[in-house]
Amino acid sequence: MRSEETDERVLEVAERMFAQLGYDGTTIELIEDAVGPGSQRSELLRHGKQELYREVFARLFKLSEDRMRTAAEKAPDDVEGMHYLVDEFFDFVLDHPEMPALWQQRGLLDAVDIIIPEDTYQPPLVAAMTFRQWQGVRPDLDIEFLAWVVMWSLGGFVHNGFPDESGQRRHADDPTVLQRFREQLHELVGRML
Repeated sequence: MRSEETDERVLEVAERMFAQLGYDGTTIELIEDAVGPGSQRSELLRHGKQELYREVFARLFKLSEDRMRTAAEKAPDDVEGMHYLVDEFFDFVLDHPEMPALWQQRGLLDAVDIIIPEDTYQPPLVAAMTFRQWQGVRPDLDIEFLAWVVMWSLGGFVHNGFPDESGQRRHADDPTVLQRFREQLHELVGRML
């Protein structure tokens, strides 16, 4: 495996492990074992766990920032545009559930010794929703807080699902549950607008 391919594989594995086990529960050895042969050629692993964690965080942030910047450029300046941004972020979280998991881990004081400046990593949904005026949206609406409500809800849903009528937990991999959650999220957002 070439060095760039190895580094990409290391980032993918580290992303999943940091999301699932947390920074404190993940070791370089675990990552090396999961990456397999050739992992010793990775520059990222030679820089250590702390730098690898920062790389994972920066990579996921860049992916979400790019996705939401593109969505913001396409979104109309009205209520429909707000719903479009929510859908785009929803789809991003489905594609990259590690992002909300990393934020949740940090909320539980995982990797507390690593400074991730929140002003540098403003959540892209917050940026996309707050950078302009929206026609048809209540002028007194705290749009930044609405964006956080959407992010918290999506993170909880993607990682925890919710119990159905029988008490069995349902997750985003169930198309019916996924559609139900999406509809309810839009209803919530629509009522707040």
